[in-house]
Amino acid sequence: MPFAYRATDKDVTKATRRLAAKRAAHALAALGGDQPPAEALHTARKDAKKLRALLKLVGPAFPGYKAENAALRDGARAVSSLRDRGAMLEAFDRVVPNDAGDAFATIRAALEARAPASADEDALVTDFAATFAALNNRARHWKLREKGFDAFEPGLTDRYARTRTAMKAAGKDGTAEAFHDWRKRAKTHWFHASLLANTAPRLMAPHVALAGDVAERLGDHHDLVNLAALLPKLDVPKADRKAFAARIVAARKALERHALSQGARLHADSPKALARRWRIWWELRGA
Repeated sequence: MPFAYRATDKDVTKATRRLAAKRAAHALAALGGDQPPAEALHTARKDAKKLRALLKLVGPAFPGYKAENAALRDGARAVSSLRDRGAMLEAFDRVVPNDAGDAFATIRAALEARAPASADEDALVTDFAATFAALNNRARHWKLREKGFDAFEPGLTDRYARTRTAMKAAGKDGTAEAFHDWRKRAKTHWFHASLLANTAPRLMAPHVALAGDVAERLGDHHDLVNLAALLPKLDVPKADRKAFAARIVAARKALERHALSQGARLHADSPKALARRWRIWWELRGA
């Protein structure tokens, strides 16, 4: 089932509990299944991001927001290093297309030879599963102070406004740090749009798709920044390193242009205008 509120949801508190429980159950199934530990942890980490986005959406109406968000943040942070090796290989493949042949074979070989994370993956699985199990137990008792769209609007507008501000800062400053900040906020807005997509599916679909495109491209950009930082540490010929660094810069610039162009379209509305329209759609559900 999609991670989204239903058009038929009447009680937002109950619906939020249901979404949290299903996401936690999905993470626990991955962590307790047959996947290799690194893959299971990666799946569960994505679930944690979606749960944190849910919490940020209803946060102003949810007294337990800070504690629940901190628990998920800390749990995900403990396993974040396990993503690094695979992410760097994926970033390499984006910079060097298949038709480039063996032009940068030394770089890829060095990336593949990097030692995987030395952390005890089984212990990480156990600890992360405990995080989700505890949240699942607490979620049964969550209570929002607001009903209907009033439970969403403050969180939606605040996070959307932060994303617009971060986009403008990235366009102005052009630093890796500014784009990284925008990336985190853009992903949250993407999840918020997805959570509310059933409000008016045909009308919301283009916004959700555009938000996803911007968030994914900014994620690719972040991986390239990390790859560039790793490059000086690889034991490869200097000429290969220099040529590959130039490719990374070109790829980053292309992603920045794309994200800024699409981001301007995505964030054309003011926070108040966006929330006003989405509130109307929410109230017209089933009409």
